[in-house]
Amino acid sequence: MFIKELYTYNKLLCISFLLFICVFLFINYKQGAVAAPVYQYGMFSEKFSIKDTQTVYSVFVNGKPADLHKLNFPGRDILLVSPEYYERSKQSNHAVYQAMKNISDHLNAGKFFKSELFANTISDSMYFKWYKSITRSITNTKTENIEVYIQKYLWDIHAFKPVSLPTKILYFGSY
Repeated sequence: MFIKELYTYNKLLCISFLLFICVFLFINYKQGAVAAPVYQYGMFSEKFSIKDTQTVYSVFVNGKPADLHKLNFPGRDILLVSPEYYERSKQSNHAVYQAMKNISDHLNAGKFFKSELFANTISDSMYFKWYKSITRSITNTKTENIEVYIQKYLWDIHAFKPVSLPTKILYFGSY
């Protein structure tokens, strides 16, 4: 057994290892929080129903859909995922702060958590400037106008079917 061998090899290391396991068991039992380097299966998996709606982001560069098939995976992810994360971060700053503060309060460390540390301080103009420059470098085109749309889809037997109209969530440009 590993623990028995560890104990005979180094008693202090064995006790530290057992203490580490106990601390993580306690945190997981009391808080439901998961921290590195020990992850739970539930962090990365959930039941997926094909009746769930899927959110699809579309990027239009200079009035034309971005040709995602010509892009590498990182470039495609930056174009499609970063607007989603930016929009979500504006809504979730306070929720993240509250969740971390609740956990830290139980450990008597809540006084060290300030809401400013959990706020995304990037302004819309800063993000737009970055997104326009990164889109230009990824697509290798001069980007005058960029539009990002969101639309909900539902899986229907053999294909995705739209269940909502496309909604423009971001626009950068001059027209």
